[in-house]
Amino acid sequence: MKFFTFTATALSILTLPHSAASAETFKIKGTEGSDIQASKIASFNSPWAMTFIGADQMLVTTKLGKVWLVEANGTKTEVRNVPKAAVGGQGGLGDIVTHPDFAINQTVYLSYVESNDNGATRGSVVVSAKL
Repeated sequence: MKFFTFTATALSILTLPHSAASAETFKIKGTEGSDIQASKIASFNSPWAMTFIGADQMLVTTKLGKVWLVEANGTKTEVRNVPKAAVGGQGGLGDIVTHPDFAINQTVYLSYVESNDNGATRGSVVVSAKL
């Protein structure tokens, strides 16, 4: 198994109330007559997966190979030292999930497609990393 260390820039976060974000708000008809309110706080080029890492933060991957730390107020910080993904077709940077003890160990699991021969052959990889 491969191991990589991700280093996020600006990990000290100022959390603002959701109402402080200047965002578009949408009402979505929920099941059993309940309405859900959703707010657009950030946009991405080719988003693929996301996982929440707290009440006010989430990690988002893009197929093109970036991982973003997103705060409730919409601030996006690019996570550095992410493994290089072989992008093409369905391939690229994929899913991201947190370890069950993420709050203690800061470990995430990341899937992506890699190639060691300039794309002639490709393979899926899952790595664990410390944020």
